[in-house]
Amino acid sequence: MNCPEFKKLIFEYMEKEMDNVTKKEFQLHLSTCKDCERDLMEIAKAVSLFRRLKKIAVPEALDSKIQNLFY
Repeated sequence: MNCPEFKKLIFEYMEKEMDNVTKKEFQLHLSTCKDCERDLMEIAKAVSLFRRLKKIAVPEALDSKIQNLFY
């Protein structure tokens, strides 16, 4: 596995959605590439912080306006 392939699979790995063969290749690359190890740790930290954010209720009118911007 190379670095671009590794980066494409980071979220799949973090969400434990990876098959065993790919997971072994991913972990082997991780054990030999300090740049990818750093990237994984930074992304994991950001995801952890994001998950700790409080959820807030969005007023229905604002929700509709936002959705209309995209659909």
